[in-house]
Amino acid sequence: MPFLYTESYMGRVFAKTRCPASVRIPVGDPAAYPMFPAAPRIYNKMWLCATQVIPHGPLGTMPARFPTFVKPIYNLLGMSIGAHTVKSLRDLVYAPGHMWMTRLVGEQLSTDCAIVEGRIAWAASTRGFPIDNGRFSHWEMLPRPPARLLARLATWSRKHLRDYVGVVNFETIGGAIIECHLRMSVEFAPLNGEGWLDAVVDLYRGRDWRYDRPAQRAFMVPSFTTAKPQSVDWKGLAALERDPAIIMILPTINDGWPEKGNPPNGFRRAAILCRDLAAGRRVARLIPRVIRPR
Repeated sequence: MPFLYTESYMGRVFAKTRCPASVRIPVGDPAAYPMFPAAPRIYNKMWLCATQVIPHGPLGTMPARFPTFVKPIYNLLGMSIGAHTVKSLRDLVYAPGHMWMTRLVGEQLSTDCAIVEGRIAWAASTRGFPIDNGRFSHWEMLPRPPARLLARLATWSRKHLRDYVGVVNFETIGGAIIECHLRMSVEFAPLNGEGWLDAVVDLYRGRDWRYDRPAQRAFMVPSFTTAKPQSVDWKGLAALERDPAIIMILPTINDGWPEKGNPPNGFRRAAILCRDLAAGRRVARLIPRVIRPR
């Protein structure tokens, strides 16, 4: 499979997309990192802050003010592993390889962009609705990215991704980039529309971007658990997917890497992609019947 991933269930996203064996498309940061010369700086959160003039520094130096936000300088396993808010100097605990930065406020968006030598040829944003540290009640695919955000990402990309061709995922808070990933956001890929993955294959084959349809309005509803390991009842899962409002259900719990893709206070066992938020929430309540502790 030319799409570079390790979790077998991800094949559900890519199974219908034809891709030559010679074309390598990363869908995770550990796969993307060795593929691109720019990766060491792109994945360096201190460098990312410096490009936007966001106050920051390695732990061991004094934060500019409190509360501040602490997180690993590098983190290839995703989400908010090791990230937390520190309210005062008394609460600041040194951790090697971590940094502090200004605690940002505002709308949190995840934006996938098709980049052609620094130019954004296509983009789609999903808005996150946080419930606690690292967890979200749901994500909503927007009809189009906010114009101000898209302009900011376009300026940044022209300067720092001018030699890059491929898909990039930006995580932003209040318009500021907090993470840049040299790959797509796999869980949102089915929401981008029919033919989008075919356009991605062409892009990585060295062709121009040939997809101009906006993403459909849809939602991703997660299901969390505290128990591990888990097993999947695939027949039961298929039954839940027969609901016409459900696009796809992705079991996301990973027993091999306990931290991967999970917030610090729970394990995400599934992502429900749906056209209707109420339907997604209804199915999320049924997920414990089909993804359950072993």
